[in-house]
Amino acid sequence: MEAPGVLTQRSTPTGWEGYRIVVRDASELRVGVEGEAPKELSLSVFPNPARTPALSFSLPRGGEVEIGVYGVAGRRLAVVAKGTFAAGTHTRRWDGRDAGGHPAAAGVYFFRLRVGGETRVVRAVLLQ
Repeated sequence: MEAPGVLTQRSTPTGWEGYRIVVRDASELRVGVEGEAPKELSLSVFPNPARTPALSFSLPRGGEVEIGVYGVAGRRLAVVAKGTFAAGTHTRRWDGRDAGGHPAAAGVYFFRLRVGGETRVVRAVLLQ
């Protein structure tokens, strides 16, 4: 039996068979390549324009994060992410709905990332 959390690769006469990951407890599961944390705080939206835009944000250190969606008048429509996040790069998707679950109108929206005393804002176009 393989140990939990171990990544193995087996060779065959024709080459590599593939990878196998054994997970016994997914409560602490993290997938990715370990390395240095990002050097600076950043926020980006892709694709832009989109019907359901994805937000990628990079944190040089962990902390309490909030990403809100705002209309051009400055009213917050929804919260895309809120909670404690570790240092690294994270992705969340906005479903194009307001906090009440109603579809937002097509148009320009602003996404504001707040962590610690820092803020980043990006603009995106929502399509119908």
